[in-house]
Amino acid sequence: MRNNQGSLGEVQLTDGTDIATVDSAGADNISNALAGLATYSRLLGFDGTDWERLITTGSNADGVTAVGARLLNIVACLRMFNGTTWDRVRGEGQDRDAIAEETLGYLQSIGFGHEFNGATWDRRRGNEELALLASAARNSDTSSAEQTNRNSKGIIIIHNVTAATFGGAAALRIKVNMIDPVTSNVVGLYLSDQHSPDVGKHMTVMYPGIAAAVDGSYPSRMQGLGVQPLPRKFNVELLFDANITSLTSSVSAFLVN
Repeated sequence: MRNNQGSLGEVQLTDGTDIATVDSAGADNISNALAGLATYSRLLGFDGTDWERLITTGSNADGVTAVGARLLNIVACLRMFNGTTWDRVRGEGQDRDAIAEETLGYLQSIGFGHEFNGATWDRRRGNEELALLASAARNSDTSSAEQTNRNSKGIIIIHNVTAATFGGAAALRIKVNMIDPVTSNVVGLYLSDQHSPDVGKHMTVMYPGIAAAVDGSYPSRMQGLGVQPLPRKFNVELLFDANITSLTSSVSAFLVN
């Protein structure tokens, strides 16, 4: 650095070959071959060829387009790249349930619990509600679609019969099947008591440690209490055992932790 006496207060830099004055224009693409000193403490970033000013975003918005390699956010605004633009990372400011899925910058600060299923990570669930069979008229054995249980121990099954035509000694049962993870075959896990499919709501419960001795304290249409744990993959089946001509009903369930 030297003082050029021909100009009051002018500062020049030299690398031994070239002389450069203080940069007062604030331009980009300053040659890397020249010694650099910027006034007003401008922050520069080297892109591998030139020195360029780092850009800050003046608005707290999503969809910010990266300007080359110069993107810098102020006010500690944490962002994540979505493959095209940069989005703000979300935090959750309220301790509440039913938090909606975010499509931008998905990160929650309340520590969602996850469990490994052997291949991927699943969020921990609270008690869940399932629609297993829609209301329809049936006259033969019917299975629900395969269901996935992520972290519940048991299940409460509601068989809601709205219309029934059957003869004497009619018999129906509710069956819970597990799905073999190797063969995908259906394997029986629990079978309720045989019962008459009267119009009304019939309930079957399967939960580890539940006591059959207290069966009498449950509603009159409690059709079974099973102690088996609920596996990850399962379905529920209506078994038409005897003398049922037509049954209009639906099957729903609660997964219980």
